[in-house]
Amino acid sequence: IWLDDEGTVAVAAPLAAGTSSLLISRPDGSHLSAELVATDATTGMSVLKVEQYGGSGMDQAAAPPSAGRPVAIIGAEALAANGETTQRVVTATVSAAGLRATVDGSVLHDLFQLDRALPAEAVGSVVVDASGTVLGIVLDAAGADDLAVVAPAAGALEAARALRDEGEVAHGHLGVQAVDLDPAVAELLEVPGGAHLTDVEPDSPAHGADLRVDDVIVAVDDQPITGASDLVMSLRSEPAGATVTVRWRRGAEEAAASIRLD
Repeated sequence: IWLDDEGTVAVAAPLAAGTSSLLISRPDGSHLSAELVATDATTGMSVLKVEQYGGSGMDQAAAPPSAGRPVAIIGAEALAANGETTQRVVTATVSAAGLRATVDGSVLHDLFQLDRALPAEAVGSVVVDASGTVLGIVLDAAGADDLAVVAPAAGALEAARALRDEGEVAHGHLGVQAVDLDPAVAELLEVPGGAHLTDVEPDSPAHGADLRVDDVIVAVDDQPITGASDLVMSLRSEPAGATVTVRWRRGAEEAAASIRLD
């Protein structure tokens, strides 16, 4: 997706993995040389820079995905009978949203899934709805369930613009690692779920607030935390230096603290 009229392009990070320069194919068959600017492993997005590009950036608002929505995937290549490579449109349906998946070794959050696998060359393709509104960018043509995994366009473009402007996507850092709370433990604690801490970094904001391994975070500010993805997404929306109120359970005891994120 072209971000602006200065040749900045947002692409799926798997397309740029292991390289510093690429070629972008144009509809007329010509190619543009592109250099890798930056990659953000937490969102699966990379940004490229193309010199001497005379086009314009995307000015359309991205739409949130919803289960059951029919979509089209634009950008997958096919080999025609005459041997020429052409682009084709593949149809599918959004099967689920708000998912967590591992893509190229990185755990990504708040993704959506299609109801089918896609051709391998569909990675990086744009997903649109019936009106042409952009919904996302394909990150994995066939994920763990042999179904395509897509990054929602709103978050992907926000990350890409941060990469373009700042060279990184800055998130508030609490200093913990977590997994989803086991349902049986959630029942014992009488909570709907939580982020079960498996590691607390020394000298981190979490360590300073006395958070410990095996604590269960159940809320950040007024947002309930029902799993590890909820915790990641709640912190992703906060900049470094922000102060958040974290509530957690330690066995039968509940505690809370205002914590300034790194």
